[in-house]
Amino acid sequence: MSIFTNNPQSLFHNYPYELRVCQYVGIKRVIFDNSSKYNKCKWSKCIMYINDMATTKTYEINVSIQDDKSPDDFGILLRSYKKYEDALFEEIFGFKCKCIDFDNQKTIGIRSNSFTFQMSQSS
Repeated sequence: MSIFTNNPQSLFHNYPYELRVCQYVGIKRVIFDNSSKYNKCKWSKCIMYINDMATTKTYEINVSIQDDKSPDDFGILLRSYKKYEDALFEEIFGFKCKCIDFDNQKTIGIRSNSFTFQMSQSS
């Protein structure tokens, strides 16, 4: 299963959240048509890791944790932070080849049943 972690002591200190996507099961996501309705959400920096054959791809993204259950059961919302001309990134966010339609407001919802949420323990 994929794992979403609150990890304030990660290697990327400016990114307290991590989303590790399991290459075998992935994540169940929906691309929203009306992204502007999520502008008032609290957005934080996040690092997304995805294993792609022999390498691990890393993407800087924005995340909003959904405290209340929505009817569609989205645990987290994601927005692209940076443009990556990469087929896997384009597939996740639904961008065209070479991100010609890149929009950092484009929002996707990740269904709660496709990842495990872990809070790190402070020492």
